[in-house]
Amino acid sequence: MIKETIIGEIKKSHYEVMRFTVVEDDVIGKRYLDVRIFFRNGRGHLIPTKKGVCMGVRRIQTAMQFMKQAYDMLTSEDAEDSVTEAVVGAGDAGEGG
Repeated sequence: MIKETIIGEIKKSHYEVMRFTVVEDDVIGKRYLDVRIFFRNGRGHLIPTKKGVCMGVRRIQTAMQFMKQAYDMLTSEDAEDSVTEAVVGAGDAGEGG
């Protein structure tokens, strides 16, 4: 059984939202975060697009570090040109993404 819990949405435009969903798939025994763009059709229903990413816990931790670094750089008056790279090993491929 697949259980999806919507944890939030960010409005991109009148027709698009970025939806954050925690997915628990009991059949394959995985839990992951799905961040996906949805568009509003002519009837007002949100329809998922192919634009998005799924990630398990380890990738979420890495993404949060990068997002914090980006936030700090964007909000800092002394923004420095620094880039951090993360090497994601083949072992992360099974995390839902």
